[in-house]
Amino acid sequence: MENLQVEDSINKKKEQLAYVQTNAFLDKIAKTSQNKKNPGEEVIVLVTNEEVEEYKRIDTNKQMIGDIKRELSRTIGMTNGQKWIYYIFHIDTRNNEF
Repeated sequence: MENLQVEDSINKKKEQLAYVQTNAFLDKIAKTSQNKKNPGEEVIVLVTNEEVEEYKRIDTNKQMIGDIKRELSRTIGMTNGQKWIYYIFHIDTRNNEF
């Protein structure tokens, strides 16, 4: 009984190995994980209404964040050594001398 299970498992693994070595498998992997397509193919993406609403929210958030003026870096004008002191000790040494 146990021999039959082992033999069945071996046969399934052989079938799986044979499948992953086929062009069909490689084509499937290229399309799903690498967004590839064969020459002459057209790609159609189907999305649900919920996904559309989610994409709208993401796009809106990105646009809103993009309009906010970014704060200038606090290390502008610092030398490399001053930046290290600022990052490690949070001390601005531009106006202080050691």
